Amino acid sequence: MGLCFFILRNVVVFFTFAASMLDQFKQELSKLNIHPSNSLGVAISGGIDSIVLLHLLLKSGFQKILLLHVNYGLRNEESNEDEKFVANLAKDNNINIEILNAKNQITSKTGIQEKAREIRYQWFNIFIKNGKIDFILTAHQQDDFAETVLLNLFRKTGIKGLTGIHQQTILLRPLLSFSRNEIEHYALKHNLKWRTDSSNLKSDYARNFIRNEIIPNAQLKFPNIIQNVSETAQQLGQEHELLKELIEKQSNDLIIKKNQHISIFSLTKIRLYSQAALLLHYLLSDYGFNYVQTEEMLLSSIQSESGKKWESKLYNACTSHDNLWVLNKSLPVSGLSKKWHIGDSIEEDFVVFSVSTKNQINEENTLFLDSSYHGKEIEMRFWKLGDKILISQQKQSKKLSDLFTENKIPILLRELIPVFLIDNQIVWVAGVRVSSLLNNQQVPHTNLFISVKALLL
Repeated sequence: MGLCFFILRNVVVFFTFAASMLDQFKQELSKLNIHPSNSLGVAISGGIDSIVLLHLLLKSGFQKILLLHVNYGLRNEESNEDEKFVANLAKDNNINIEILNAKNQITSKTGIQEKAREIRYQWFNIFIKNGKIDFILTAHQQDDFAETVLLNLFRKTGIKGLTGIHQQTILLRPLLSFSRNEIEHYALKHNLKWRTDSSNLKSDYARNFIRNEIIPNAQLKFPNIIQNVSETAQQLGQEHELLKELIEKQSNDLIIKKNQHISIFSLTKIRLYSQAALLLHYLLSDYGFNYVQTEEMLLSSIQSESGKKWESKLYNACTSHDNLWVLNKSLPVSGLSKKWHIGDSIEEDFVVFSVSTKNQINEENTLFLDSSYHGKEIEMRFWKLGDKILISQQKQSKKLSDLFTENKIPILLRELIPVFLIDNQIVWVAGVRVSSLLNNQQVPHTNLFISVKALLL
């Protein structure tokens, strides 16, 4: 009788657990504002996490589901079997599926997981942009969250990296509150079938080393390490957001100029803070520069180095006049040029500056030409390394790079300054120098002129 009661009690607990997990999952969906009427793209690998995610969605009444699977071909036939498995899964459940063949796209033996992540998220973005789906769901769970935090800790990514995996506006992770054990129990309860990635059993990759070696050993002393790391990361995330909010309120005093193309930060004012490098790192958090780079930027300004350049994925930065200049790399200025005849009516914007032969902006940014140049062809382009300009009637010339240095023009802005040529010789570096070749007094009494206005500043 006692044995029967023990078995019955455990069966009840098992079924109650499975039911409560479904209820909790529905609550997570509600928090994320995901409803059965939404069209969902679900990342499906065939592993236990993604299989449980799909099962929970179907149990929750979702029907507008598109499965998204990537075959990287990294495990040869095993990868092909994964693809067949998810294809059959979609067919059996009458669900649409898209499969990306990414074989041979990963050629290097280093950074494999990072490259694979980049490939699939670029692919996911296509579905987001074409508007076919409302959200993309991935099956990251609590253990993944903790592993990411520890991995970032060992890689020295700073406080942002220690906040773990984040929910995003469209890319969401509804399983983050569930542990790997909970997911395994659910899968066993519902007799779900899944694929096991054999590479996860090896500790070759950094994440697998943390998963297979570090966490199991740490759990011997700290059984709740997964939950504790996750909760700590969530708290750090809240503190990170609070700090960003406080810094944002002070930023008006620290940012000289900011628009979609360029930002200028006052390093003089930033250095007044005791943790100047950390403050600058937060100010640059949306630009992709790392903490080491921000330390170098401050040191460069202290040592009065001008022209040193740093790069992130999307931005360039340099120091000048004790300020930090940050410029968007995506400015479409490469190869930009234009030719016309002096006297033609021109009024046109060229992304970073505008050119007019109708209206004078100011004398400093206007080139005046006498009537002898009427009808001559003039070319406008950006400066090139090695460009020179005549600076005396004795035909002395100076490199534009030296001219820019003398005028303390930031190295990044040099690439955006237009130069004007007549007969293949530079006659004007806009706003900087007029060539002695013109041999005129630049007196604004002529109707022939070219005026330039910077659009960035």
